[in-house]
Amino acid sequence: EEKASVELLLHAAAHQNRDVADRALFALEAVAGTVFKSREEAASWAATWKPDPLRAELFSPVQEQAEEISNTIDSRNPGPRSTTPKNSEQKPE
Repeated sequence: EEKASVELLLHAAAHQNRDVADRALFALEAVAGTVFKSREEAASWAATWKPDPLRAELFSPVQEQAEEISNTIDSRNPGPRSTTPKNSEQKPE
């Protein structure tokens, strides 16, 4: 959800290939949360649209990196780090 993305979709909504234009308009409608009657109506909306900072934060790379870090295994915790497949032969130690 960025201004540049909306501008790109608006540009694509004027594409000569009808399928590309329709899909771009559909994507604009998804961002706007409404159905537009025409590309011109979408252009009017896009001219005044501002990204929602809270929604933009949800998709920011910094947020994704923080989630990846929190999902990693802490090597200081005891316990198995992987499982052995059932069909593999285990050698006694």
